[in-house]
Amino acid sequence: PPFDLKLANTGGEDYDLFARMHAEGARYAWCDEAIVYELVPYERQQVKWVLERRLRSSVNYWRRHPSSKIRKGIRASAGGCLFIVCSLAGIVAAPFSFSVAVRLWWRATGALGRVVALSRLHWSGY
Repeated sequence: PPFDLKLANTGGEDYDLFARMHAEGARYAWCDEAIVYELVPYERQQVKWVLERRLRSSVNYWRRHPSSKIRKGIRASAGGCLFIVCSLAGIVAAPFSFSVAVRLWWRATGALGRVVALSRLHWSGY
């Protein structure tokens, strides 16, 4: 099948498919005239789901990212530090601006994805 079944419960199947197609020479084009509609279920409009998706996406991206073990270690360490800073900043910002806090937490979960990708932890994302 075109999708990697190992990614069925973690997400990233479409990213993996398009990355492999690109590596094999596929080309993509953008169409400003395209009209697209998407119904987004209520549960996917919740902060919790958005942050979980950010974590899954970050883990999938960093697992595919071509780097040496040393560079991955440096990036994971930086991600751990960024996770702490952005998480704490989000807690401080929350009483004043929830949208700013969510953006900081979104950034924090993306940084955490670097650490999780290096650790090789697996979880069922869906």
